This record gives sequence, structure tokens and C-alpha cells, in this order.
Amino acid sequence: MSVYAEQVIRQILVDDSGVAALISTRVYPHDVPKGAALPAVVYTLEASEPLPHLGGRSTKVDEFELLCLDDSYGDAKALAEAVRSAVAFYSGDVTPSGSDTMTVQIVIHVRTDDIKLTPRDGSDSSPVAISVRVRMHSSVT
Repeated sequence: MSVYAEQVIRQILVDDSGVAALISTRVYPHDVPKGAALPAVVYTLEASEPLPHLGGRSTKVDEFELLCLDDSYGDAKALAEAVRSAVAFYSGDVTPSGSDTMTVQIVIHVRTDDIKLTPRDGSDSSPVAISVRVRMHSSVT
């Protein structure tokens, strides 16, 4: 069965004890499901670029935004730091449940930004969001 970069970045976060202590397994693609608790992390694959390799090995670079959400600025910043620490300079083989193995050569932290969210329900409150952007260099083994 194939493996996707999104599965791998999620697995890295869920397996990290520092991140798991803050959010358990609340790591979602694109948006927090309605009714889900905070804090949480939302991941979005922003770009994926295959890299030619003479050895025939399939390598690529995937760019992610990891949006760290919580009710207070301090807690969102702490979550963003735990996420950054979990992924920055990560390398190794990752095998998400039911998938093939992907070899992560390195994850590079690109930048961290505060994000202003607009509530979709028309209320005055929205979660605090900190964006952690990373590039993951990987190959499928």
C-alpha cells in the first residue's frame, strides 16, 4: 500500500511525546472537525515537488503548514514550539498504520508566524493560531 507525506507528518507529530502530551492525537487535515476539542494541530500540504535521482529512487520535497490552535496565545505558542521541536531536523523511517514506509531524510523548519483567524460562526472569539511551516525531504523505501 502506498504512503503519503500527509500520513507521515501526522505520524511524526502523534508519536512525539511532547506534542502528544498537549494534544493527544488531535492532528487533522485541513480543518478541525466540528465539535472537536482544542488544542489541536491542522496540517495542510502546500506543495510537493519530485526530485530527479539518477539511482532511480523516488525522492521529493513536501511543504507543509502546521497550524497550532488553542484558546490562549501562550498555550498556542507552547504547542507551536512543541510541534517545531518534534519536526525540525527529524529524520528516519516512518510507517503509518496500514501504509508503506517512507524514509524522511530531513525536515527543515522554514518559519513560524502568528495567524489571525476570523470566526466562521459570526462570534467575536476564535482560537489563537500559530503557523509552523516546514519542508520535508523524503523517499519511499
